[in-house]
Amino acid sequence: MAFAEYYARIDPEAIAYMKLFTARLIIAAALVAPFSFAQNSAYTLGVMSLNPLGYWKLDGNFNDATQRQNNGANANLAGPVGFTLPGGGAPIDPSGQAGVFNSSKTQAVNISAGNTFNFSFTQPFTLMAWVKTANQGLSPMTVIGKIDGTQTGYALVINNGSPFGTQGAGHFGLFLEAQGGISQVQSNVSVNDGAWHFLAVTSDGSGLLTGVQLYLDGAQVASTAGPNSVSSSIVNNVALSIGGLPSAGSSFSPFEGLIDEVAIWNSTLTPPQIQQLAGFATGARKIMPQFVFGGGWYSAMYFLNTGIAPVTFPVNFTADNGTALTTIPLITGGVTAVTLAPGASTVIEAANVGALTQGYASFIAPPGIIGYGVFRQTLPIALNEPDQEAVVPFSSANTTSSTLLWDDRISATAVALANPNASPVTVTVTVTKSDGSPIGTVTLPPLAANGHTAFVLHDVVAGTAGNRGTAIFSAGSGNVAVLGLRATGVALTSIPTTDK
Repeated sequence: MAFAEYYARIDPEAIAYMKLFTARLIIAAALVAPFSFAQNSAYTLGVMSLNPLGYWKLDGNFNDATQRQNNGANANLAGPVGFTLPGGGAPIDPSGQAGVFNSSKTQAVNISAGNTFNFSFTQPFTLMAWVKTANQGLSPMTVIGKIDGTQTGYALVINNGSPFGTQGAGHFGLFLEAQGGISQVQSNVSVNDGAWHFLAVTSDGSGLLTGVQLYLDGAQVASTAGPNSVSSSIVNNVALSIGGLPSAGSSFSPFEGLIDEVAIWNSTLTPPQIQQLAGFATGARKIMPQFVFGGGWYSAMYFLNTGIAPVTFPVNFTADNGTALTTIPLITGGVTAVTLAPGASTVIEAANVGALTQGYASFIAPPGIIGYGVFRQTLPIALNEPDQEAVVPFSSANTTSSTLLWDDRISATAVALANPNASPVTVTVTVTKSDGSPIGTVTLPPLAANGHTAFVLHDVVAGTAGNRGTAIFSAGSGNVAVLGLRATGVALTSIPTTDK
């Protein structure tokens, strides 16, 4: 009732109107995650749930997480592959390790597993790995492949030269070879930038190069294919290799840089499956903590692609009770998938149409996507005031502790908490005054799985009214997303938080 009280001081006729929105002024978003584990465990379970033929985390060893092959058969061919210190792994594994490959040592990991990883071009398969390059040589650098001395097989490579790129281009793609005849599909963008990238290549088993799709950081990218020279079998008898192709001769170079989280399937993963795996990267899952429309409210989401590749990703809308919002009066005509060329921007807008409907929006942001949300309230005619709006930064689903700087001397501070986990979470609020002296600590009732709550701060923690200070929201386990809002008279704005 705090916000209604503030508006009532301005115009008593607005009391009834404002009561409609007071209790629900803030909608916290609960990003529905399929696993209630830390980032690394969630990614691992995500990969394993898709039933890979092999999965090598490269966390200081060459063990196959699927346990389907004889781990004892894995061997380093030329010299010990080093590993990063903990914390040097891919973004989906912030505390993990990655394999360090030095091209001067002609390093590779040899995985002997019989015919397990033999594929024909008329059989669907998927190759996937996280990579971070440290070399821009001319030859194709092998990430993962299976090509023998007769130049027969397949490989996920980063190609640094012709035919589809300039020297040092760093275009990743799929090489298919049959007795020296080469077909390839290469991306039109480079990954030679010293950053971690999530690479995936799928083949639908059609035997056509048009059936090969390339994904960079979860987003499908444009590619160039040719020549179509593979007309015979690409099956061979050599082992699968990571970081090099020791049986393939001089046309392929060893990898130089870091390789992590390698996986392979005898099926074609779908774009949503690949995007979901990419979304486990730290900070990739984003939520707009308030998305409301109707009953006086309008919401919008703005996106800009600052990256080097075109991206396409869906935006999901969820109601308070966790169900999907399927009927949204979108000004853009109902399109909820964002497609952006490099440098392009767009907006998704829900109009003030019909009865009040509220919830949140969620998406997995490909690298380079930035933006913010807006929600706007149309005030009653009796107030004779213009529309009021607040800009809301997109929130991460990885936060375990969030600090809010509040001021309740002339404003009312409201808070929304979202539980982005698939299990309940308990949140503790520690509130202090501006001089650092404690006001109180309150343990809130457990937030249900994927649930949220919203409240006025001084209604929950006594002693905040008339003061200013900080409030720290800490999750006992799992994660919590925090959104702050404040109202001063008719003015409405958001409060940024500091998240860990």
